[in-house]
Amino acid sequence: MLKKKTDNYNKEFLVVIGLFIFAFGLYSYSLSVPFVFDDNHMIVRNNLIKDARYIFEIFTSGRGTSVPIIKGMFRPMLVLSLSFNYFFSKLIP
Repeated sequence: MLKKKTDNYNKEFLVVIGLFIFAFGLYSYSLSVPFVFDDNHMIVRNNLIKDARYIFEIFTSGRGTSVPIIKGMFRPMLVLSLSFNYFFSKLIP
């Protein structure tokens, strides 16, 4: 009985590892691609993500990019995640 449970855990572990490797393989090419399209105003020129003192302003200002945004495009959680990414790796993915 114990051996059967162990076998199931091993199979599940292999499936999870396989999915991780597959997903990493799919997205690994994106680590060497330059910034394009909306990346310039969302990341490169966005001062809100470059300094921790703006974290509360992300949620209260109604701004999220370096350019005025269209009504309904306020996404503070996205900008917060970009801020964390910038904190750990600057402009290097």
